[in-house]
Amino acid sequence: MITSIVRRAFAAGLGLLLWSAMLPFLTSTSAVAQEVDAQTQTEVANALWRLTYKPGQIPPGIRAKLKSPVNSNSSFGSRSTFYLNDRVNNPISFTPDYLTNYANLALYNSSVNVNQAQTRNAYLGEDRSTGFRDIPTPGPGILPFPKSDEVDLQAQFGWYYAAGNVVGEDGKQYGVLLMLLSTPILPPATAEALGISDTENESTQLQLEINQGNGFHYEARPTHVAGTTGLLQFKPGRFFSVMGKNRMESLRKGQFFPMRMQALGWDFSTATPTQMKVDIVVSSGSKPLLEGNLGCLPCCGGIGTLYYSIPRMTVDPRRSSIAINGKKIKLKSGTFWLDHQWGTTGNPKLDVLRAAINLIPGGPGGWDFFPMNFTGNRAMVVYFLHTAAFAQFYGLTDDQPKPGTMTVPIKGQYVDANDNPTQVTGSLSVTDWVSATTTPDPVKYPVTHVWHPNKWVFTFNDPTAVPVDLQNLTMTPITTLPSTLFFSGGVQYQEAPSNITNGANVVVGTGYGESTGYAGIAAVKANSFALAGLPNLPNLFLPPGPSPQLISDSFNFVQANLAEATAALAQCTDQTNGADADDESDLLGRYGF
Repeated sequence: MITSIVRRAFAAGLGLLLWSAMLPFLTSTSAVAQEVDAQTQTEVANALWRLTYKPGQIPPGIRAKLKSPVNSNSSFGSRSTFYLNDRVNNPISFTPDYLTNYANLALYNSSVNVNQAQTRNAYLGEDRSTGFRDIPTPGPGILPFPKSDEVDLQAQFGWYYAAGNVVGEDGKQYGVLLMLLSTPILPPATAEALGISDTENESTQLQLEINQGNGFHYEARPTHVAGTTGLLQFKPGRFFSVMGKNRMESLRKGQFFPMRMQALGWDFSTATPTQMKVDIVVSSGSKPLLEGNLGCLPCCGGIGTLYYSIPRMTVDPRRSSIAINGKKIKLKSGTFWLDHQWGTTGNPKLDVLRAAINLIPGGPGGWDFFPMNFTGNRAMVVYFLHTAAFAQFYGLTDDQPKPGTMTVPIKGQYVDANDNPTQVTGSLSVTDWVSATTTPDPVKYPVTHVWHPNKWVFTFNDPTAVPVDLQNLTMTPITTLPSTLFFSGGVQYQEAPSNITNGANVVVGTGYGESTGYAGIAAVKANSFALAGLPNLPNLFLPPGPSPQLISDSFNFVQANLAEATAALAQCTDQTNGADADDESDLLGRYGF
C-alpha cells in the first residue's frame, strides 16, 4: 500500500517529499516507550482537573498509557499517513484529486499530537466521509431510544450540548454552556485495520462557559484528549460521555433523567488563570424533540446528521452548583436546553449525488441558532443557515464600522405545554453587534475583534403556529461582554445566554444566541494552521474544488441519470415534514472544530 501512493506521488513530481513523510510509518512498529509532548501533558492534567502536569499526580494506569507507543506523536503521525495513503490508493468517482494536498500534509506527519491530528482533518477533501457508517434514510423510528442517547463511535462527529440560564442563591443570574464534542481521529474502518479500538480512536474536547448577569464572561480554554490516553469512557445505549473528570451522564440505566453534568476548566486571559467549575443535576425535561425530518437534518446519500433536543430541563437545586476560583454558588432554579447531534459529512455514498454536488456552488458556511425555554412550560428552536446573500455581514472586524441591521428568514419548531411540536417560520433581525474582544488564552487563541450579533428581534406571523404572546420576541444577552468561545482547532463561535421579552416588554423566557461562521477571517485561518502544526500556506493544504473537466463529467452523468438525481436531491432537501428546507443541504458541507 505504501508503494502505491509513493508511485503516484513520483509521477506528480512529489516522490521525495512524500517518501520523507513515510519514514515514521516504516519505523513506527519499533517505537519505544516515551513521555508525550508538553501540550498533551497539559491537556491530560486539565482533563483530570489539575492546572499543571505532575507525573506523581497522574493515575498509574493513565501514565502507563501515555508511555505506550500507540500514544506517541510519531504513532499519531504514522496512522495519519497510513490513512492518507489509503485515500489516494482508493479514489472515489466524481471527487477531486487530492494527491497534492494529501502529500503535503503527509510531509508534516513525523510528530503529531492529538489536537494537531484532529485540526488537520479540517483540510481533508470530500472523501473524508469514507469509512464512516452510513447515515440512515429519513423515516419513522430512525432514532430509537435509549440507544440514540449513546455517543455514536462510528460517526464522524457528535456532541452533547447543554445551555442553561440559572439563578444562584446569591440572587444573581448565570449562563452556563457545557459541551463534550467527540470526533474520531480516523475513520473506524481505518483505525480497526491499525489495531486501534473505537474508544482509542475517539478524541473529545470540553467547551465550557460561565456568564454572570450584568457581570463577567469566562470561557475555558478547550481541553482536548485522545482515547489512547485512557481518559475517555462511553457506554452503549446510555447518555454517557466521560473525559477525565468531566462528564455528562444519565444517572439511572434505561432512563434519561436525572442527568448530571460536571466540568472544570480555566480561563487564561486573566492575570492568574480563573478556575470555572460546574456540578449540575437536571431532574426532568420535555420528551425528545426530533429536529428536522423526524431526527434528520439532513439525511441523504448515506451522509448527514441525526439530531434531537430536550427542551426545558429543570435544575435540581439540591444537587446543583457552580464555582469561580473555588467560591461555590449553590443554584436555586434554572432551565437547560440539550442538543445531541451526530453524523458524517463529505461525499455522499451515492455517485449521482456526488456528481450533482459538483454542480452546486458552496455556501459561506455558518449559522445562527436559538434554543428558547418559555414560561408556561413552552419552548422553541429556530435557526438560519448562512447564505451568500448576507455575506456583507460576515468576517467584519472592529476596525470597520459596526454593521447595520441584518434581517433574515428563520425556521424551526414551537413546542407547546403538552410537548406537541409545530413547524414555524418567521423573520429575525440582528439589531446590535459586539466585537469579540475576549479569549480563553491570548497566546493560543488571539483576540479576533470580529463583530458578532448582540441583539435579536424575532417575528412570527402565524397565530395557528405560535401563541400571540410569543409572536414578537426580543432576545438580549445577560452581559454586555461578548460571549464567544474557541474550538480547540481555532474556530470561533458565539454562545450568548439571554433573556427574552415579548412585544409587551414582558419577560417570557430565557435562551441562547448561538452563531458560527462570522469569524472566518485570515488571522483566524492562519492561527488554525499554527494549531495544526502546519505553516500558513493555504495553497499547499486546502483541498481543491472540482476541476472544469470534473464539472463537465458530472453534468453529463447527472443528465444521463436525471430521474435518480432528482429523487436523491429531493430527499436531501425534504427535511422538515413538508416545510421549505432547501438550504439544509448546505449542512452536508464542512463542520469546523
